[in-house]
Amino acid sequence: MLTVVLDPQFFQSFLVAHAPGALVSAIVDRDGNFIAHSLDFAERVGTQSSTFVRAAIASGVREGLYEGRTLEGEENYSAYSVSAMTGWSTHVAINYSLIARPQLLSLATAFGGGLLALALSGVLIFLSIRELSRVRSAENQMAHTQKLEALGQLTGGVAHDFNNLLAAMIGGMHMLKRRSLDERSVWIVDQVLEAATRGAALTKQLLSFSRQERLEVVTLDLTSLLWGMDALIRQSVGNSVVVKYEVTKEPLWVLGDVTQIEMALLNLAVNARDAMPNGGILQIKLPATDTPSGYVAIEVSDNGSGIPKDVLARVTEPFFTTKPQGKGTGLGLAQVYGAMTQAGGELEITSKVGLGTTARLLFRSTSPPVVHQEIAPPAPEKSKVARILVVDDEPGVRTFMAETLRAAGHEVTEAHSAAAALATLDVRVPDILVTDFAMPGGNGLELAEAAKAQLPLLKVLVVSGYADTAALKSSAIKPALLMKPFDEIALLRSVDDIR
Repeated sequence: MLTVVLDPQFFQSFLVAHAPGALVSAIVDRDGNFIAHSLDFAERVGTQSSTFVRAAIASGVREGLYEGRTLEGEENYSAYSVSAMTGWSTHVAINYSLIARPQLLSLATAFGGGLLALALSGVLIFLSIRELSRVRSAENQMAHTQKLEALGQLTGGVAHDFNNLLAAMIGGMHMLKRRSLDERSVWIVDQVLEAATRGAALTKQLLSFSRQERLEVVTLDLTSLLWGMDALIRQSVGNSVVVKYEVTKEPLWVLGDVTQIEMALLNLAVNARDAMPNGGILQIKLPATDTPSGYVAIEVSDNGSGIPKDVLARVTEPFFTTKPQGKGTGLGLAQVYGAMTQAGGELEITSKVGLGTTARLLFRSTSPPVVHQEIAPPAPEKSKVARILVVDDEPGVRTFMAETLRAAGHEVTEAHSAAAALATLDVRVPDILVTDFAMPGGNGLELAEAAKAQLPLLKVLVVSGYADTAALKSSAIKPALLMKPFDEIALLRSVDDIR
């Protein structure tokens, strides 16, 4: 029998010299007893290793990896190799955290990146939806504006023809009244004149909507104008509606047409009254809050029935109304919209069904007017009789103007077109040219400019139901303008003013 006794310290020294210093390593015999151990060698040598070590040895696999726990209680992954000659094995334990930490870090990074990507996607989706909503809103607003522009052009053209008819009717009725009529005939003439006057008011609203009404845009104090309308507003809404004001005492200077502003406020007040048949509160604020820079706003609110969304989109269309037959023309808000836009302002309407409606009139703010005291020069002497050339393609209107001027003592020549009028200048030189604006074969402004080129001292009065006021203002001859329909007094006054 040959017995060999080996000192375990030899194996311990060999293990310490070659094993990784940061890792727990061990050499065990075929029965799983420690021969060497990198930790607590004196205590571990000769003792049993862990069940994980012994299981790896018993598996019969010469080398590999296993998961387990050291005798010190640390979870680990261990690599081992078994000697074929002796059955002894070497084990190196790697702490679980050294392997798990990179995995966890990778998972955390991936999870964080996923969350960040999800958040960025959410932000991009939100921004995209908001941008699409903004673009869609802008497109809807543009479509609505274009629709109103088209309606404005259509109504302006209708108003032009309608005004010509009204001018002929009013002129003819006034010519009849100058004759000796019986009482019944006078009554009929007055009824026709009243109907024509109402028609003139409707065309005025149409022209205001279509931006062709000649507004007198001036600098005015909105505060004073509003307080001046208090009694009229209260009378218009009746006793069942409580009118509350939240109005500054300071003057607020804006640009606008006094008549159109008053009509707009009355329209809004009457609409609010109709939305509160059982009574309610009409709130008027000046200045309104949240107003864009450079604007001053009046806010008119009610707590009435409100306006459905589909109806709200159409309230500024001419002739659109939800009121019963005979209760409204559908031109009120259309006129407000046209007047505000033409004066450089805006109309905003918001509403909630069952809660009420708020309308905001936004005016361009301006500086107070500078008052100049001037002494007017004495008026020149005017001759009683003037030579006047009257030009209009509508026979009824032309005859009315010519007869009215003749009755006032003037010498009148008539022409039915611009070409005919220019031809008469070679035969008879007028002092005053009274011409329609829109005529076939050349408008009245072109005629006036050509006539002024021949006769520099010629005075010009343009009459029209649909005049391009911008063209008249930009013209070098600066003609006077009289809007159709008009009566005898307005015509004679306009002619007298330019003499």
